[in-house]
Amino acid sequence: MRHIAWLANKVRRAFGKTSADKGEKLGLTVRLEVHSHEVTDEELSAIKAERKRKAKEWAALGWDEQRRRMIENFRATAESHRKRAISAGITHYIWLWPSTPECDIGMRNNGKTFSYLDPPPEGHPCEGECHAKDWCRCIAKSVVPGFS
Repeated sequence: MRHIAWLANKVRRAFGKTSADKGEKLGLTVRLEVHSHEVTDEELSAIKAERKRKAKEWAALGWDEQRRRMIENFRATAESHRKRAISAGITHYIWLWPSTPECDIGMRNNGKTFSYLDPPPEGHPCEGECHAKDWCRCIAKSVVPGFS
């Protein structure tokens, strides 16, 4: 329902009228068509079989390979977020540490502000050095100019 209200306001703005305009009503009709697809029993069985196959495949990798892939995935995600932030004009972030006791780097940097353009000596969260026993759980919370 929120999406419909958002769309209606967007259309009103396009015509120069918003809910903030007092006294005037814009005669607007939005026609919304929703197409759904019912999943057949065969499709549902195929989905469940594929999930089981992937779970077995993942379990067969072993802990070391699973850990390596998770670290690689988190590193790629953190790098992607950093690049998007920079492209949006955000230059700084606050290092957030989830209180994992084995990571002294996260503990030391927790709450400090760093620049995306000039990383700390150990690197950005999830991209650089980490002493957690499995994978880094630190977060780079972007500092958006003009917002607290």
